[in-house]
Amino acid sequence: MHKSIKQVGGNAVRRAWIVAGGVCLALLLISAAPGHSAGNRNTPRYWKGKNISDATKKLGEPTQMTPLSDTGGTLYIFAHHGEQHWVFETDPGGKIVKAAKVE
Repeated sequence: MHKSIKQVGGNAVRRAWIVAGGVCLALLLISAAPGHSAGNRNTPRYWKGKNISDATKKLGEPTQMTPLSDTGGTLYIFAHHGEQHWVFETDPGGKIVKAAKVE
């Protein structure tokens, strides 16, 4: 049995829409990937895993440091007038494990 031209064309159009949808989905997933915003130092994700010395180079000296006896790390607050305020928690080695931008 032979397919009519209408059936063949419909299948091709359907396949084209499926491919286009797949491409759009792939682009959305890539743009939402965790590493995508990792280069922007205005995001908490950028700072996680970095050393607190990296933060002090960019943000200046912390305005407050509090040792955390339960984890052995330290809580750092950067709240300089006219600058974005940040709070970081580090592990005992100084690696940032939590970061928050204070609005």
